[in-house]
Amino acid sequence: LMYSQPRQATVRALSDVVSCWVLDRETYRMVMQGISMRKRRMYLDFLKNVGFLQSLTSAERIQLADALQPSVFQSGDYLIQYGEEGQWFHILVEGVVEVIGRDADGKAIHVCEFGVGDC
Repeated sequence: LMYSQPRQATVRALSDVVSCWVLDRETYRMVMQGISMRKRRMYLDFLKNVGFLQSLTSAERIQLADALQPSVFQSGDYLIQYGEEGQWFHILVEGVVEVIGRDADGKAIHVCEFGVGDC
């Protein structure tokens, strides 16, 4: 619906009754743009207060805000594992995480904790 392209499939009702909600293209686009702008504003307000991002320009912060994807972890889940190649950059929005390093013998040790606004 976002783009004026021919449909890529045909959909036909099979049951006796099919109920659904419908939205015209223009309303859908307006709703999605509104959601996107509210998300951008919310993320930008948060990012303005993240210390290590202070050196970014406004345009860079906007790009970052638009690229961010929310992710939720439960207590005990690992966001990052020792020895893995880094694939993700995390900025904490809620909660506290424990950073676990290794001592000279390779034994796991508590290094510190990070909270909201840390990475």
